[in-house]
Amino acid sequence: MTTTSDERAPRVDPADQAFQRRLAQRVQIPRAPALLPARPRVLALDVQYEGEWGHVGAVLHRAGENERRYGARVPVPAEYVPGAFCFREGPVLLATLAALRARGETPEVLVIDGHGLAHPRRFGVACYVGVGGEVPSIGCAKRTLLRYEGEPGQGRGGKQAVELEGEAVGWVLRTATRVKPVYVSPGHLVSLEQAAALVLDLPGKCRVPDPLRTADQVARRGAKGETKGWTDLGTLEPRSLEV
Repeated sequence: MTTTSDERAPRVDPADQAFQRRLAQRVQIPRAPALLPARPRVLALDVQYEGEWGHVGAVLHRAGENERRYGARVPVPAEYVPGAFCFREGPVLLATLAALRARGETPEVLVIDGHGLAHPRRFGVACYVGVGGEVPSIGCAKRTLLRYEGEPGQGRGGKQAVELEGEAVGWVLRTATRVKPVYVSPGHLVSLEQAAALVLDLPGKCRVPDPLRTADQVARRGAKGETKGWTDLGTLEPRSLEV
């Protein structure tokens, strides 16, 4: 996820904050794990920005099957504002999800480079896309938006809860032994524990799971004008979520 500097970016407009809080009421985080196949079709999503365009990398992964890679270009509907990133990236990813479904692809879980519930208003980009696409979603980010105390164990699978107002909303999760952790939180229709388990189920020996790393690579190469190595979905129109 590539963005501009937080120090120069404008603050979140109060109207946008209120809109996020209204949308957050549509998020469903079950207490028990959601019913998913033993080998769910996971769609990893990332975006690279170049000017007014978002270049999407999308990787469909299912254990035991060859992954399928897709790329798309979508005009960016909003400027970058920390804490309101969902309004910039969410419509870009919803457009990509719709295009994939139109081709017969049916992901059962989304893993997005960004945040879900672990957000100051409990509505990160993974919530936006999960709610808009009516599909289970998880945020997996390299930086946190919330303060937390403690550190996860150094071994793979070590985790430390991230809390907001006294309630656990995500994890500091170690995906490989003695590497920096990632910040994982459910976005929609996935339980807190299930979000960590699903990320750990993804292949990879580095900090970021392989499907998400590949999505990042596709997005970066797409931003340079490349189209080889994946199926090009073309230029799409952003799809905004309404209350």
